[in-house]
Amino acid sequence: GGCVSAPPLVRSYSLSTATSPSTSNAERLQFRLLSVAVPERLNTEMIVAQSQSGALYELFNTMWASPLPDELRSSISYYMSQKLPGIDVTYIAADPNRPVYRLRVAVQEFFTVVGEHTTLAASWSVSGGELPINCVGDYRINLADSNAVDIDSFRQLSRRVAKDISTSLRQYAAGSKCTSGASS
Repeated sequence: GGCVSAPPLVRSYSLSTATSPSTSNAERLQFRLLSVAVPERLNTEMIVAQSQSGALYELFNTMWASPLPDELRSSISYYMSQKLPGIDVTYIAADPNRPVYRLRVAVQEFFTVVGEHTTLAASWSVSGGELPINCVGDYRINLADSNAVDIDSFRQLSRRVAKDISTSLRQYAAGSKCTSGASS
């Protein structure tokens, strides 16, 4: 007989948690959230960190539950469905008697410096009426000094960007321009 070692434990994380919306569909803004664009350097199954010197690297044994663009899209759609309130009609039939707004989201940065901070930089556009509006947001959460990855910081930042996208959509639906140069 020989010794057999167990494979390393791989932890997977999701950005979303699911509950059902509390308002009727008639009161909700309809939106189509197209796929979230993520740069190739971040588009990996592993969660990305940045070293003190600025080099990006993947965190071994720490994965997203699904590809990062899908995680972000699901998280943003879920938050907007709950808080806007809205209804994502990307994969379902929209009410033809009400407007449907199109959202495009691109994430430029989404990584952690373990024990320092987690950063998210994104831009988005809203269209479906007159001219589209374009907005940007830069977000950062300072972390406790630790060697552990703070997954909740990623979730908090995805909720912050979803909140700002929701605000932009409400402003657009009301005929206003983007006032978000959101920085938090």
